[in-house]
Amino acid sequence: ALLIAIEDYADASISSVPFAAADLAAISNALSAVGFDIGNQVCRLNGQATKSGIESDLRKLTRRLTHADTLLLFYVGHGFSLSGTNYLSSYDTRPDDLAETSLSIQTLLETLNSCNCQRVFLFLDVAHEATLAESETAATPNPLDDAQLKSSITRLQQAASFVSCRRGETSQTSVQNKHAVWTLHVLEALNGNAAGAITNGRLVTAASLQNYLAQAVPRTLRTEFATPMIQTPWMCGEACDDFVVADLSSVL
Repeated sequence: ALLIAIEDYADASISSVPFAAADLAAISNALSAVGFDIGNQVCRLNGQATKSGIESDLRKLTRRLTHADTLLLFYVGHGFSLSGTNYLSSYDTRPDDLAETSLSIQTLLETLNSCNCQRVFLFLDVAHEATLAESETAATPNPLDDAQLKSSITRLQQAASFVSCRRGETSQTSVQNKHAVWTLHVLEALNGNAAGAITNGRLVTAASLQNYLAQAVPRTLRTEFATPMIQTPWMCGEACDDFVVADLSSVL
């Protein structure tokens, strides 16, 4: 597992991502209980999540993986589209040089496609470009392009990607629970605390997880916010209904 969370950026003009550090720590603990022990996790928080560092981690991970392995990538931070290309920000992203200092999702997926593992999961909790500062001379970033992301993921074999919200929406945070709302419900599923995400008594599959997130996130938003909030979790990839994300036997 490669876990990346950027709460505070090197460039102070880029807005913080609330509870990103807490999200990373909780996801790491949850994954430890379902087969991704600490020795098989690479965690990158804030200053550790530079563009070159993340790219190096990906290259080294893909070289190590065998066909029997599963690779899970969890990211929380700012995402955007620029000149038709989707990007994930890094700790050292610069608003006046966005493309060169951020992570191209297409390049990331090409790296993942070179590995030999049997399953690839991407969890993307993205706070969109509206909160990403820009200089007067820089190109204006747009929200992540859902269609392009779906097309890119579909090219990967045995892969599924879960995304916190649709184009133009914002990933909301729960002050009460001190987590992003979407991540909060991912955690419930991985910790065995969401019956609606479990099938066959012990398995969290791509379909069961997505179905649960699609219901639970709007429900929590209605409970915690007086003003109506729209956030639509979605999934893409060639994964079939029984594509297993986690076996909760040890948890349950």
